[in-house]
Amino acid sequence: MLFCKVFVGERFVADVKVALRREEKVRGLQGINKLKERDGLLIPFNKVSRFRNGIWMFRMKTSIDVVFVDESLNIVDIRENLRPFSFFNPLTWKIYFPKKPCKYAIELKSSVCRKLNLKVGERVNFYFYQKRH
Repeated sequence: MLFCKVFVGERFVADVKVALRREEKVRGLQGINKLKERDGLLIPFNKVSRFRNGIWMFRMKTSIDVVFVDESLNIVDIRENLRPFSFFNPLTWKIYFPKKPCKYAIELKSSVCRKLNLKVGERVNFYFYQKRH
């Protein structure tokens, strides 16, 4: 399994799992009941795009923040407190696309972006490592 420590500037943001396979990217954090403060998922998209690299909240059980990052590792968009999909609330029936083309999405516990004061334009650093069972 591949993991990644995510930093923005000097600030530690999260220790996340990396979604490498297609099914991991599609599933995202679906089915997770609760995220720890600095857990999450890094989704490296196959292509840099705006309209292909969206996040949807289907089967999500908790709210999340999403940080969209371009191939130069700059934050291009931040979506905070995305609510889980609900059949009874049409406001949750949408896909969240970045405002600019991106290469990565980082799914985090809701409110982490606000607590760390993350901003569009800041540079992200990824430190990858392997974890064995």
